[in-house]
Amino acid sequence: GTYTATVDTGLDYDTSLFEAPGTLQLTWEIVGKSIRTKWKSKVHNDYFVVELNIDPAYAGMVHYRYYDASNNLLGSDAAGLAAMDQMIAALGIGPSNPQNFTIEAYLDGADSGNYRLVGDVRKTVTVGLPLTQVRVDVAGSVTYDGTAHYGDNELTFTGANIRPSDYTATYYAGTDLADMSKNTKLDGAPKDAGKYVIAIEMQGTSYLLSQDVFAVEILPKQVAVPTFKAVTFNGTEYRLLDLLTGFDADVMTMDDVTAATNAGTYRATLTLSSKNYVWATADGATGLQEYELSWTIAKAQLKEQWVGQADGKQTFVVSDKYADYVQIVYEYYDADGNPVAESDLVAGQTYKVVAKLGAASAENFEFIDANGDVTTVPSQSEAKQFVFGNDPNNSDGSGNDNSGIGGTSEPWFKVVMIIIASLLGGIFVLLFVIVLQVECIRAIRKRREAREQQQ
Repeated sequence: GTYTATVDTGLDYDTSLFEAPGTLQLTWEIVGKSIRTKWKSKVHNDYFVVELNIDPAYAGMVHYRYYDASNNLLGSDAAGLAAMDQMIAALGIGPSNPQNFTIEAYLDGADSGNYRLVGDVRKTVTVGLPLTQVRVDVAGSVTYDGTAHYGDNELTFTGANIRPSDYTATYYAGTDLADMSKNTKLDGAPKDAGKYVIAIEMQGTSYLLSQDVFAVEILPKQVAVPTFKAVTFNGTEYRLLDLLTGFDADVMTMDDVTAATNAGTYRATLTLSSKNYVWATADGATGLQEYELSWTIAKAQLKEQWVGQADGKQTFVVSDKYADYVQIVYEYYDADGNPVAESDLVAGQTYKVVAKLGAASAENFEFIDANGDVTTVPSQSEAKQFVFGNDPNNSDGSGNDNSGIGGTSEPWFKVVMIIIASLLGGIFVLLFVIVLQVECIRAIRKRREAREQQQ
């Protein structure tokens, strides 16, 4: 309503701004809450009438006036509808004699002054046309694909040949099927993922919809989590973007740890660009906009390989590929397992050597045995015992039992070498004897031929 108040300013002087010296009159208005009109058709005595599709909370204050074709008032509410029935019967209104009537909505009753109807409050209906029942089929949900949905091509009408000009579809973002004012009206068919309401109104009153308001949903598109290929430490930096398969920059972004050099497991956050997408995770869970991706740079592997030195000590062989990145520290132990400094090794004594990776190297490397299995302690490789001061490459086979590349002194190897040496020696002697015999025979023949010539 409209209200007026007089304010005493406490001033004595006169001014044209005041109604009287020292007073000020204020007028303000409290506007009633808007109720948007949305008409729907219904059948009454085999013909169409209309009424507001309104929230039941307001239904008690909504009333209707009925007018004939000449805009003469027939009455209100039930009395007006009855008067219209009487006129239809008296005039024989039917398919050959249709006539228009107007129905007007208005508010009345307790508390109605605090509300107002917004939109069309009068609706004209044609009585006498044959009624045609029409059903609308609408998919309850579709998946986001970047295009608008639930337009004319996705609304299927059954019961009559309905064209787009025969109806009006109004779209709302929201879920309220009774009160459209609680939803947000859209300019057209929706495109983005979300829940929507479609209200369909037939333009001709000869069609009766079995349902005219629909709840629909555009589901977000599920996006597969990108996968990454396995990599191994090589001393250079890896960029996660170069390792991923399925990364779409138009759909997702990536931050946190997205590049690394050292071996280890890292986490990167993949974030979808909008609510139109959700991650399709391995366990089928959806609805997530962010995904924590773990990616790994594996440790490079060093195969156990030892070589004996001239002084009998053993050293671990590191390939040239990793020589610049591997630091190995050697620890020595005597026959009783006591640690011995390298400078305290005694010639002729038996020792065991253990190769350990330095702290920086242990982060990026691990030892593996001859079978390809990681050693019991990944950062540690243990050689067999060796005798300090004995060259493992000596002809007598003395030296470290685990001489690796430098040689070996295994008993079976010694036996084989002795047998081979014996065979070679025997063959050499036999060849010498044969050659000697041949030369003797030649000499005897020459002497015999010489005597025969003298005779």
